[in-house]
Amino acid sequence: MNRLAIIAMAVSLAFSACHNHSNKENDAHNHSTDAHAHSHDEVSFPITAYSTDLEVFAESDPFVANKPSSILAHFTYINSFTPVTEGSMTAIINIDGEKIEQTIDKPTRTGIYKFTIKPSKVGNATLKFEHTLNGNKYYVESAPFKILDDDHKAIHFAEKFHVESATAIPFTKEQSWKVAFRTDYPMEHPFGTIIKSVAKVDVGQSAITSVSAKVAGTVSFGNGMVLAGTEVKKGDVLLSVLSDGASNNAASIYTEAKANYEKATTHYQRIVELAKDNLVPNKDLVEAKAELDKAESTYKSMAKSVTEKGQVVIAPASGFVTEVYVTNGSYVEQGTPLLAVAEENKVTLTADVPQRYAHLLDQIEGATVKTGNKTLNINELNGKLISVGKSLTNGSTLIPVAFKLNGNNMLYPGSLVEVFIRTTSTKPVITIPNDAILEDQGHYFVFVQLTPELFEKQEITIGQTDGLRTEIVTGINKNQRVVTKGAILVKLAAVSAALDPHAGHVH
Repeated sequence: MNRLAIIAMAVSLAFSACHNHSNKENDAHNHSTDAHAHSHDEVSFPITAYSTDLEVFAESDPFVANKPSSILAHFTYINSFTPVTEGSMTAIINIDGEKIEQTIDKPTRTGIYKFTIKPSKVGNATLKFEHTLNGNKYYVESAPFKILDDDHKAIHFAEKFHVESATAIPFTKEQSWKVAFRTDYPMEHPFGTIIKSVAKVDVGQSAITSVSAKVAGTVSFGNGMVLAGTEVKKGDVLLSVLSDGASNNAASIYTEAKANYEKATTHYQRIVELAKDNLVPNKDLVEAKAELDKAESTYKSMAKSVTEKGQVVIAPASGFVTEVYVTNGSYVEQGTPLLAVAEENKVTLTADVPQRYAHLLDQIEGATVKTGNKTLNINELNGKLISVGKSLTNGSTLIPVAFKLNGNNMLYPGSLVEVFIRTTSTKPVITIPNDAILEDQGHYFVFVQLTPELFEKQEITIGQTDGLRTEIVTGINKNQRVVTKGAILVKLAAVSAALDPHAGHVH
């Protein structure tokens, strides 16, 4: 019985508290009460502003001349959407050219600075914040507002800026600072037709180097084994060709290469001297230089890898082995291909495009690649278009389109990836990041920011996508800031608010 009585009392107290909370809210906005009373505790003046470095979301007492106003301000770094955790912050109120400022050395709490400023006169004002950290300064400034001559006018002015929405979802700065979260404005920019296809990843032909035997002999892998796919660094020893007993032994080949280099050097020097007196045509000088360069290249290559016992085969570049043409113990002749090495991070993407897009293929400006759960613009990988097929691929009605780019550990040669080919356009459209869009039973929506702590679900109509951004046909405009990262978390917060309508946040 005692336990039931305690539970009943707790329920009664909770109901009473909710009832009192509701009455207080109604009283705060009831201007027909006696004396038409207002106070700074009932109404705050909201301030939201952005710069390239900072977001500020502040709540202040309504500004009245010659009365102190408390300002509680949340500061967020734009590049990371994380709170300001250190450094000083100066609040500067500018009233028709007259400035009053206050500096706080460190945050009152994580991301939060609290100021008290006393405006000196009535007038038009702005509030600027200056953040100093490690000798660097960052700024953000509010839109203009008014300093008024009494509380009543100031409160009415502040009320004009309050946002009210029955469907708004609270998501506090303290919540957003703890998760991957970001808001931004939609982009308005040209967005041409997107051609969606599947592309095959291959090693680019220019990235593959074939390594051949410089001497005849027997292949030896030594203590290791080189296989297709083996990662190598430039200069790594891969195998040896042992030339003992071979007719074209390594020592004679090296000696011949050295002699050819010395002969070409002497010949070139002689031609240079004759050319000074115009005794030989310029053509002879060019040919002599070409012969010298060739002989020098052969000699230096031999000097690095050929000894009296044979050839040490080294990796010509960092990357991976694509093919091994010989086996341990096999005999090879001079010039026999031994293996091939693909240069690290050099791949091609070849997409087959339907004929209906043929008229757009001369307007290609780039592409986006999707592999697994990662989507990348090929510009991030130094990618570029290298060819567009002038005929159909064998036995199909598709046109090959190829791109060259730096690979990464997600682009495996031989694999297939999803690709979005972008074409040029002069028509501007509104787009937002794909992460901003949520889907619910075939309908798409985003969360529009009302304040940095209050959001509203908005249904949208979408157009085409390039894998990273999606065209918005209807629903929002370019001046509405939306949640671009962490939208699902705001959705979960909406569910939480529905379960607990009095869930809130008090600074």
